[in-house]
Amino acid sequence: MKIIVTLIFLFVSTFFLTSYADTELENISLIKVAHILDSISTMINAAEAQSDPLARVQFNYQTLRDDISLIHQGIMQKLDFPTIEPMVVHPLKDDFLK
Repeated sequence: MKIIVTLIFLFVSTFFLTSYADTELENISLIKVAHILDSISTMINAAEAQSDPLARVQFNYQTLRDDISLIHQGIMQKLDFPTIEPMVVHPLKDDFLK
């Protein structure tokens, strides 16, 4: 549960701070998030190894791994997508309402 709360806080704070940043700063922040997600995956494996297999309620670690992987894939897809520069629109030279 702490991992989920930390993850939510991380994404909210990262995207709030980068909402006014340019694309390069956004990409740097997303790379940091991807590295943190990799660390979280290691922590998930450690938590699963320490879990009690005889406990009445079992946590679904695979679903958590799948969700983290989906977020990671989305970040990587955004980072792999080429940045498109906005087009400059030039004003018309003539007045067509004579």
